[in-house]
Parts: sequence; C-alpha cells; structure tokens
Amino acid sequence: MKKLIGIILFVAGLVASLIYGLEVYQNTESVNVLGNKITLSQANWTPLIVSIGVAVTGIILIVSQKAKTGTGRRRR
Repeated sequence: MKKLIGIILFVAGLVASLIYGLEVYQNTESVNVLGNKITLSQANWTPLIVSIGVAVTGIILIVSQKAKTGTGRRRR
C-alpha cells in the first residue's frame, strides 16, 4: 500500500514540478546592462519547492517499502 502511495506522490510531484517549473521559467526576464546579462525572476517559487518535496516523499516511500520487503528472492 505504501508503495502505491509513493508512486502516486512521485508522479503527482513530478507533473506539478514540470508545470510550475515552466511557469517560473516564463516569469523570468533578462536585461543587458553595460554588456552584462542580469536575470530577474518575479515568479512564486513556493509551489515548485512543494511539488519537488512531494516527489521526494514519494521516492522515500517507494525505497523504504522495497528495503522492507527485500527484492523478493530467497537465498539458498
């Protein structure tokens, strides 16, 4: 059950990270000042950070479930 929840959290976090990452990228502007490129971001980073945290939580649940159950092989 934890593995299924982990997979769902990972996929949801990954999709949200892609969506919010594109939004952050689109809200970034570059300005050239005296030959130097200055990048300004007006985006809200909180949703991107939270979605990455959800994906990492999903990975932790998946890995912890695999470590708990083993690989399914028995040694002879």
